[in-house]
Amino acid sequence: MVRNYKRKTDWTEKSAENLQHLREAVKAVKNGQTIRQAAHNYGINKSSLWRAVKNLSAGKSLVSLSEASQSRIIFSLEEEAVLVEYLLKASRIGFPLDTSTLKSLAYDLAIRNSKRVPDSWRTQ
Repeated sequence: MVRNYKRKTDWTEKSAENLQHLREAVKAVKNGQTIRQAAHNYGINKSSLWRAVKNLSAGKSLVSLSEASQSRIIFSLEEEAVLVEYLLKASRIGFPLDTSTLKSLAYDLAIRNSKRVPDSWRTQ
């Protein structure tokens, strides 16, 4: 591998701008433009555009990764900051928590605050 590898595309970031370009390209395809022409005009990979057109015609929606992961958030930023502060405080006074203890602490905090917890948290 090259020492200073530079990515050829930045599509993996899936920013709002990229998602907007994808939506515009899908509209262009729906209006009669070919997939290759729309992909070239909007700077999108033709396979990605084809997949988006296919998903939209099947009734699925276009969402970015950040939008899709919002449903998995369990703790708010404030609750997460409190948990991190507790972890750092315990570490400073000589009682660092290992990962299994931290997981059980997060589970207990979620249960006490009546949060929805994934099933995978309950089995451990």
